Amino acid sequence: MKRSRGIIGGVLAVAAIAALVGLVVFFTMPGGGIVARVTNLGADIRDYVAKQILAIVNTHLEPTLAFESIDYDAPGTVRLTNATLTADDGTRIIDVSSLVLTLAEVPTRGEPIKIERISVEGGTLNIIMDPQTGGVKGLVPLVRPRDGASPPVIDPDVPAQNTTLSNVFVLRKIVVKDLDVSIDDGSGAPPMLVEGFTAELGVVPGGADAPEDAPAGPGWYAIDLNTGRSPGLELAARGWFNIDSLTADVREGSARVWLDEGTIGSLPPRLADLARTSEARGELRATFSGAVPVRDPSGATATLDASLDGFSIATAERRLPIEHVEARVSLAQGTGRLERFEASAIGGAIFASGAANLLAEGFPGELNTTFEGLDLEQLLRHTAPEGQGPELAGIAHGRAGAEFSLADPAGTVRGDGEVHVRDGVLVTVPGLKQLAQVAEIASFGQARERTHKADVLFTLEPGRAVITQSEITTKSIAARGTGTVGFDQTLDLKVNAGPLEKLQSMLGKVGDLIGKVTDQLATYRVRGTLSDPTVTVQPLGVGG
Repeated sequence: MKRSRGIIGGVLAVAAIAALVGLVVFFTMPGGGIVARVTNLGADIRDYVAKQILAIVNTHLEPTLAFESIDYDAPGTVRLTNATLTADDGTRIIDVSSLVLTLAEVPTRGEPIKIERISVEGGTLNIIMDPQTGGVKGLVPLVRPRDGASPPVIDPDVPAQNTTLSNVFVLRKIVVKDLDVSIDDGSGAPPMLVEGFTAELGVVPGGADAPEDAPAGPGWYAIDLNTGRSPGLELAARGWFNIDSLTADVREGSARVWLDEGTIGSLPPRLADLARTSEARGELRATFSGAVPVRDPSGATATLDASLDGFSIATAERRLPIEHVEARVSLAQGTGRLERFEASAIGGAIFASGAANLLAEGFPGELNTTFEGLDLEQLLRHTAPEGQGPELAGIAHGRAGAEFSLADPAGTVRGDGEVHVRDGVLVTVPGLKQLAQVAEIASFGQARERTHKADVLFTLEPGRAVITQSEITTKSIAARGTGTVGFDQTLDLKVNAGPLEKLQSMLGKVGDLIGKVTDQLATYRVRGTLSDPTVTVQPLGVGG
């Protein structure tokens, strides 16, 4: 699951990375390579430009770039061919076929170069997952940390004002065409290639003619971004970006991701086969706004509203249908909050809220959820044969609450919850069928009438759920149990089951008295896993 989330996150991040790739590639040209091949420039100017770019690289960014050549066509075009951007750990981030910089004026010694347009055409962005951390290799750190408002002086021949980005850029547009994305999930399998990402970023410098909503101070550019991959992915953003402080101020942003038969056909074969096999469908829309300082993301403030419609995904025997979801997430002062989550799913409703401290060690968080009216039969991928009832049915409601560390949720969780099912058919509950076999209850599972019920109380602790109280009742068997269910799907339950337990439920208080004796006479141990449970008898409560 971690690997799947990493792949999905990587794909969705492509749109934003593609829009900035021109900037990244330009700022990561090493000085030695810059002078490898330059035409139509005097040696004096050529060396000066090389030093200035080298100073910019050392001042602002971590990665470096190798390339075959740089050409200059007067009066203002610089062309870089076959460039490879490589992180400090040796991870190759991007291969670019052609990078073209359009200058606003002819380079002059003693003055910063002025870049008006950046165009990237062709190439491959490599998203390589780290199986140890779940992150993406090579992309962190990308920007060098800096103390103070002005950049440090790296080269005494290049003053700080010449590496201040607002003095270098007079950008109007950044264009990315035909950028492919290679996704390596870290499993050792061949990378998956997603082709054809594009981006166009319109840029307007601030100043006297800037719009009324322009932030105060130097270095601000109005941005108008449209990017994505057709069909299936669209991303747009309007706002401001300060190229000195590297702060993004997004006033309006939107994203749309959808999956249907048309978009599935455009996916790489491996991903298309997975989507078809799992019958994946759905459409995600989101709007967002906020301010994000790239050098210190912990200081970000942002709000995201998202909706999901017509979502469905299936395994061999189960499916998860979600009709509609509305959610709001906010970020301020280092705290992320799930302010609202409301889902119409499986015939019922799910509600959730939560928060996490993104500045504290381990990112401690909490999550609370309730659900009601969930129709368990809708989880079945296939309908039962004619004349035979479903193997799983019932209307479920319940709640759960937990505290945990986002860095290791399963290993740090503490919480509790409860689940109740009525009007059910529960013959597939792990261990219940095996209990009926050991107890020699031959009628179990034959009549799949919606008469089963279940009540379960549990607590959550690192690595497992602890069943503190549970009772499942069908027409032929009743069972009460306690024990543990591991997050690794292992079972260790002590269960009292059989017709006598059914009698106890019917006797009420008298049954409670009888139970003090019979709890020791009809005890079973359920071990194994959720997919392969085993049951043994413990007569008189003996055994372990």
